[in-house]
Amino acid sequence: MKAEDIIRRRIREALNEQKERLLRSLRKLDIRERADIEPFIDEMQRQAWQAQLKQKSWLNLEENYSKHELGLRRVLEVDTCSDKGGDECQINKAIQKAAAVSDKTSGKKPRKARQMLEAFASAGYYGYLVLRKKLGIPCEHPVLGPWHAKFLPWIPSLINPGGIVFLKEGTYSITSSILISASNITLEGVGYATLINTPGMGDSFIVIGGTTNAERVIVRNLRIDGTNQTAPSAYGIENDKNGCGILFDGDINQGVSTKYGIVEGCYIQKCANEGLAGYFAAGESFTEYHFWHMNHLVDNVYRHIHSHGDSAEIITNNILIGGPAGTFDTGIRHGQVICDNAFYNVAYRGIYGAYGTIIANNVFVDKVGGYCIESWGQDIIAYNHIYRGSQTAAIYIKDNFIDAIGNRIVGADKAGIYVASSSNCKILNNIFWNIGKAANNTYDCILIGGASNNNLVAFNYMHSTATNKPRYGVFIDATAGGTPDKNKILYNYIEGMATAAFADEGTNTLVRNNFGFSNIKTVSADYTMSWVDETILADASGGAITVTLPDPAAYPNYEVMIKKVDSSTNAVTVAPHGTETIDGASSLTLQNQNDAKRLRSDGTNWYSF
Repeated sequence: MKAEDIIRRRIREALNEQKERLLRSLRKLDIRERADIEPFIDEMQRQAWQAQLKQKSWLNLEENYSKHELGLRRVLEVDTCSDKGGDECQINKAIQKAAAVSDKTSGKKPRKARQMLEAFASAGYYGYLVLRKKLGIPCEHPVLGPWHAKFLPWIPSLINPGGIVFLKEGTYSITSSILISASNITLEGVGYATLINTPGMGDSFIVIGGTTNAERVIVRNLRIDGTNQTAPSAYGIENDKNGCGILFDGDINQGVSTKYGIVEGCYIQKCANEGLAGYFAAGESFTEYHFWHMNHLVDNVYRHIHSHGDSAEIITNNILIGGPAGTFDTGIRHGQVICDNAFYNVAYRGIYGAYGTIIANNVFVDKVGGYCIESWGQDIIAYNHIYRGSQTAAIYIKDNFIDAIGNRIVGADKAGIYVASSSNCKILNNIFWNIGKAANNTYDCILIGGASNNNLVAFNYMHSTATNKPRYGVFIDATAGGTPDKNKILYNYIEGMATAAFADEGTNTLVRNNFGFSNIKTVSADYTMSWVDETILADASGGAITVTLPDPAAYPNYEVMIKKVDSSTNAVTVAPHGTETIDGASSLTLQNQNDAKRLRSDGTNWYSF
């Protein structure tokens, strides 16, 4: 064998041995194909870009170059998932073209164009998107990987005229909020595998709006972990707007709109403030419309979902779990429609509603606190399932014109429904099962207190088989800041209460046609009826007695019944409340045993039947 062939063979062997060593090293790093090594190359490039960014102020370059002068062709879509590195290739081609022109042409502008392109190229993909934005070239569908995380906070605002920013699986660690300050933008991941976290910041992860309109923005299929968020102060959190997972920051008074936003399929956990929030101008009722759907929120510190004010969020099919026990911890606060959400172990309040519809939610609240559902503003609370609420009340009504209809309240530790100084509310067709389990004969299925007037409680089912039973089915309580007046208790079924089915300390309370307890009262001395009394059995065996009717003006067209039950000759006199008449007379007399009268009010006087 010739010496030359021997040298060539040894060189091949040495090269093959080096190649094998390199391949073995790459396999240990789980690098088996070209695409696997690209993140390492990108990391080195990113470090170089960062060094150049500190030295160049190219973001402020004047826009005095055309696309033709820069050599950029019009491309409608950039997809780095299928064309890895295509952005750099295009910029490099433009640099080469500008260089060829500058070699043949004298003057500063071609050389400046080349320098400008090189400056943008030094920032890689982000620089490429900035350049397209400056030149007005559409950029609608960038696909990003975790190595773009440092530029991610600013990339959505560069998409023009609108489109999708797609985040591939991986961890995106950010130190500034991702700002979406343009309309028709979608920020989308691949679900739980796309994680956005932070090494530590007080701002929100994703901010929509801010100082410019950002309408029809969609955020979907992302995981947000606020474990390292800097906790905001204990007061003024709503105004600070820090520490949220996703924040819609709109203010119609300042000309900023974030209407028609959608958040769906996101997993948001351990944010220092609120998981999902809307921040809008006070008093701007129903000006912001959003749809928040199929999100999973866990252990956020302050509130899971907070729409603020009276804006028109539709909040459906979300799962909300945990949160530390605190004065203001809430699952969902406000929303026009709060529907089909599931709550587990949320402290203080599951839902805090105002001026909306709260329907078909499943609330399991097992922490000591306030209320499973609390309403402060003309809500409809319907067909919710509330189970084992360790709260002051399962449903707390604190405003007028609120309806609680068809709810199922099972095993609540304390009260079922508490109506506090509220009027014209309807409590209808609810089921109360084993209420007041925290202490026997202490809490009530329905408690109406304070200045609560003209409320209707009807067709409810109240039953207890537990060792610790409710005190009353319905308790009208005049000890809490006012006297309840003209409340109506009709057609309810009440059974298994510790003390009685009903107790009344109010004025003009109407109790009629309820089942499971007797609404017939026997009297043997002078007695003044209230509207609680449906039937009076008068026993005059000990002497003549007078039964005084209630005020007919309180309930026009309602009836009372009075019957003399003893065999004595002592009369039972039925007298009106004031100067009204009974069949035109000032009174009537029941003289004989079993004499009875059914009397109906026309709102002014009484008539017998």
